[in-house]
Amino acid sequence: MSDTTTILIVEDDDALRERLARAFASRGLAVRMAASAADAQREAAEDINKVLADCGHNVSEAARALGLHRRTLQRKLAKYPAKR
Repeated sequence: MSDTTTILIVEDDDALRERLARAFASRGLAVRMAASAADAQREAAEDINKVLADCGHNVSEAARALGLHRRTLQRKLAKYPAKR
């Protein structure tokens, strides 16, 4: 895991989204972008699945790695099931 702070910009205006991304990146932040809430939810679900796989599908370990309470991660997994 990286120590770099990552932000997710959700904005439907392409030009504004790009400008915001450049501004945050110039300040040392890692930037992810999504054009809609649905895209942002897919991004989050993919991130959760990557961490869960890295942790051998151990929910408690993945929750610690994500900085979430185990129960919060379980609720997210119920809403966006993990892919194996």
